[in-house]
Amino acid sequence: MKDLIRLAIIMAALFGFTFFLINLTGILTLDDIEAALTYVSQIHPVWVFLLVAGLLWVDLLLSIPTMAVSLLAGYFLGWSLAVPAVCTGLMLAGGSGYWLGRRYGLRLLSRITPDPVRLEAMTAIFSRYGIVTLIVCRALPMLPEISCCLAGATRLPISRFLPAYLIGSVPYAIVVTYAGSISSVDNPWPALIMAAVLSLVLWGGGALLLWYRRHRLRNRPVYAGPEPKP
Repeated sequence: MKDLIRLAIIMAALFGFTFFLINLTGILTLDDIEAALTYVSQIHPVWVFLLVAGLLWVDLLLSIPTMAVSLLAGYFLGWSLAVPAVCTGLMLAGGSGYWLGRRYGLRLLSRITPDPVRLEAMTAIFSRYGIVTLIVCRALPMLPEISCCLAGATRLPISRFLPAYLIGSVPYAIVVTYAGSISSVDNPWPALIMAAVLSLVLWGGGALLLWYRRHRLRNRPVYAGPEPKP
């Protein structure tokens, strides 16, 4: 577990550095994003769709505020178009993070923990608890990107990664874009309330899933082997 936490801290530092650098230099601010969406919305909604999806995709590297972009997508596109736009961007980001972790994460893992036994233990731990992390990861910034990279680095099967990531991302996209579609600059309260409620629900659901999983493991009967022959 310590090795897995150490890897997560290293990844968080990398993502945090890009976030700090962008905010320090002012290369891309929330006002810039809103201005860009306002501009392309005057051309055609398809450009808003592509810009939203693209921004959420590059969030993997540039730490763009996901919730703010999703809210703005609901405001500019309306709920029916904003949901697929946000889902597209989130899936592109998640899939890319998983691929990067699977492609380069093992090298980083091997440097942190050269012992193959400990590497196998890290994989087992993430296989047990990583699913819950992927589901509730939207509640905190940078956690989705870190979780996807860890899933790839620990070789979590794609058949387990995708459903967990979809369970966490699709409801998030539906709820946040709806909040954005009924909000405005003069009345941001629906978006703010929905964001707070969504975070509480995600973390509450994650805590419940962890408790249920631990309860099942604790009460699972231990196989003692075959009965000795008389």
